[in-house]
This record gives sequence, structure tokens and C-alpha cells, in this order.
Amino acid sequence: MRCIVVINPQHEYACELIERAFNDWQLPTVAVYTSRRELLALGWQFPLLYSDRICASYLIDPSDMREVACQLAAEWDIVAVIPTTEPDVQPAADLLRGLSPNDPRADAFDAFGAKMRLRSTVLAHPDAPRVNRFWPVSTSAEIRQALNECRSEKFVVKPDRGYGNVGVGIFDRTVTDSELDKHLAQADEPMMMEEFNRGQEYHVNGEVDAMGNVSASGVFKYQRGEANGVATNMLGEERVSSTEEVFAPLIEYTKQFVRATGLIRSPFHAEVIFDEQGPCVVDIGARLVGGGIVYEINASHEGTLDAFSRALECYVSDQPASEPDVDWTLYDAVPMGVVVGHQPADGRIKEIVGIDIVEARHDFEGWAYLPKIGSIAHSSKDLTSHAYRVILRHDTAHGIVKAAEEIRNTISVNLTASSRQARKKYRRAIEQRIRLTLRTVTHTRPKRLSTRA
Repeated sequence: MRCIVVINPQHEYACELIERAFNDWQLPTVAVYTSRRELLALGWQFPLLYSDRICASYLIDPSDMREVACQLAAEWDIVAVIPTTEPDVQPAADLLRGLSPNDPRADAFDAFGAKMRLRSTVLAHPDAPRVNRFWPVSTSAEIRQALNECRSEKFVVKPDRGYGNVGVGIFDRTVTDSELDKHLAQADEPMMMEEFNRGQEYHVNGEVDAMGNVSASGVFKYQRGEANGVATNMLGEERVSSTEEVFAPLIEYTKQFVRATGLIRSPFHAEVIFDEQGPCVVDIGARLVGGGIVYEINASHEGTLDAFSRALECYVSDQPASEPDVDWTLYDAVPMGVVVGHQPADGRIKEIVGIDIVEARHDFEGWAYLPKIGSIAHSSKDLTSHAYRVILRHDTAHGIVKAAEEIRNTISVNLTASSRQARKKYRRAIEQRIRLTLRTVTHTRPKRLSTRA
């Protein structure tokens, strides 16, 4: 049976892709889980995972992906392997490599699995775009040595396989060795140092088809500032109009960078700094943009473009994409942005105040992320721990900034319940979650595949 494989499908995006694969391409999904604990923690939210859209479920250790691929191939005609989030890209590369050792998709996914490896791949391309200088580092002494070659006054130290702004440190040359060693000790993985670009940060999103044709679906500008003790925390983002001066250079540079990676048959999400020299990649992923921003992209195109469907076509088709012309005039018509809320502390969410007021606003478009009562909240230090994300459309970009302040004064995600009614609602939410988790345990039952079985 022809099918797709989705790695760790306990995610909204995965369910969107699974549904479209079934309805539009008549392809059911083989669900591959790499952690039973994560399945139980998140899977209860997605009953699709035990519907007729799923033809089989497996539990596989990521280190076994390449070796057990033959077992999957014996059962299924696998058309595509789809990573749901950034940590799934390397397992997807390993699984593709096991299915077909010469698959160029495996080469590209494998390069995307580590930042330094990807930059080296790009620099080896004859038409290599601008790339910041970088160095592998594991000690403060190695950082001091690299600073002899570094051209910028500030520099960045971050995990080589990191994502979501987790573990990223920005330092200047006055930093002490003890501060550097403390930062390096936080990560149990290889670290990289790179030059710091002082400029505005954007993200560019799109897809690459089987022929290597790169298309773009939107450009967005990050709003960063101090929050929760983090100087560069994300406050929100604004969509960039195609008429803005930076729009065309950002898209052209990103297309050039993506082509140099060798990526094919995949969406991409690129974070790019624009400074006095022009664009320069900060990070890039072989996946859909996270944080619910795909819903913002779709809303920006007023229903004329579906980023999930475009990504899926690239994943499953070995033909050039039947890409619809992007109507940038329509995209430009109404300013759109995202407001990010910050959680001050860790804990279990017992009450959320202000949702109905925000949803009644004339500029409310939807939720990029809305937490659930009973779920665990984390102090907002990086892109993985926001309290909420609201998609807005407004007549002006200034209006979005004003609306952001109003929304942050309206919504409160509380770790304590303020009333008897709130406590009852919390108890009901926990009881419901337990019921749904038991249902997930009963119906999903992934079969374990292992080389050690």
C-alpha cells in the first residue's frame, strides 16, 4: 500500500498534513513515534491518530531509524517521510537513508541536522551566498582563539543542533571566561560560535519541489525586546509587504541559500538578518515554520494559498510543483501580525482569563497558539515557551502594535485558580485529559520496531 510516513505526528501541523494526504492524494499515514512518553503527553489532543487516516503506528528509537527502514519497506510503499518539528529532521534523514541509500532528500535532511554541517555544505556550492564565519567551540579557550579571527565586536554561541532560540548566548569581547564556561556547560551537545550581525531579523518561508524550484509564501519581521529577563525575547512579528525595500532581496537571497543546501521536496523556514551588507542567514530549517505561523501565512493570502497543501505536494510528488501564482497585491492588502504573550513562571495552567474578550475584537484573526487548562507552562525564555500567540489583522502596522499592548493587558494565563468556578473548570479539564489519554493508550498502540528485538 502506498503511504506517507510522519514522524511524531502528535502535533497540529502533522494532523493537517495527514488529513490532506488522505483526502487529496489518497495516501494513508504510517505514524512513527520516537517516544512513548511524548505520545501520551501530547497525543490525547489528536483523535485523528487512531482514525482510518492511520494505517499503522510504530515506536522506533531514533538511533534505529536507518536499520529498521527495511522492515517498514517490506510492509509499505513509502512515498514520503515527513518530519513534524526540528528534532525530527535528523531521524527523517536516517529513515530515508535506510529506505534508499542514494536518495538526495536524505543528503539534504542530513545536512540540515546540524548548523555547522549545513553551512559547510552551502559554502562548498559554486554560487555560495553570504554566510557568517563560524567555529566549533567547547571551551572558553577555544572561543578566545576564535575571537582572533572574528570580525564582529559581538558574537553568538549556540548549540549546533539547537532550535527555537534555546541555549543561544550573545556576548561581547568583555565577557569573562567563567561566564562563557557557564553558558557552554548548559548544553550537553556540540556548540558553535558565529559572528554577530547587527540588524533587523526576518523569517522567510516557502517550499522546494522535486526539481529544486524554490517558491516563497511570505516574509515576516520579528519584534524582539526585553521580557522575562531575556534581552532578545520575541514580542511578536509583522508581515512584510512585497512593496517594502527589503522584501525582494530577502526572498532572492533565501532562494539562493536554499538552492545551495541541495534541499528538494520540502518546505523551509529561514531566519535572516538584514544589515548594512544585506541579508545573512541566522538559521534555517527543512520544515514548516513553527509556532502556528502557517495559519498566519494562510490568512495572509485570503484563502488563495494553503501552505500545508503546498508543502505536502512537495513531499509526495516527484514532479514540478503545480504552484499557483502568488497574488502579492492581495497579500499586501491588510497588515497582519502576531502578538506573543510571556509566561513568568513554570507550572500547571489552572485558569485562562480574557480569551472571550480577545476573540470578540474586530482585528482578531485566530490563535497561532492557545494553551489548554491543565497543561504545563514554562517560563518564556525562548521560542518554545510562549504563553499564547494571537494572529491579528489591522489597518496599519501601528495599529497592531497598539493592539498588542491591549491584548497583553487582557489575557492572563494563571497557575492558580481565582475562584471556585475556575477550580471546578480545572478539575473537569484534568478529568477530560485523563479520559482522552486512556483512549489514546487503548487505540494507538504503536508496534515497537528495533534492531534489538
